[in-house]
Amino acid sequence: MKKAEFVRAIADKTGFTQKDTREVLNAVQEVTYENLKNGEDVTVMDGLTLTRIFRDEHEARNPRTGEKFTVPGKYVPKCKIGTKIKSLFLD
Repeated sequence: MKKAEFVRAIADKTGFTQKDTREVLNAVQEVTYENLKNGEDVTVMDGLTLTRIFRDEHEARNPRTGEKFTVPGKYVPKCKIGTKIKSLFLD
């Protein structure tokens, strides 16, 4: 589902206009990014939590040339899926 389809589906369910729905989703996105950047976890909905973790510096290898190089440590996003979402795939 693309963003435009997502906006349309939410607008249809809520009765809000697509413009208002898009503005709300964009605001949710901005707040989520800001909180993740500040190191805070964000629970987007029941069963879906976004966090950031620090991935340590490590060695990697270029598969084409075989050359080894060091990848610096960095923060990366992580998504925790809760039991409510996981249960959707058990049926």
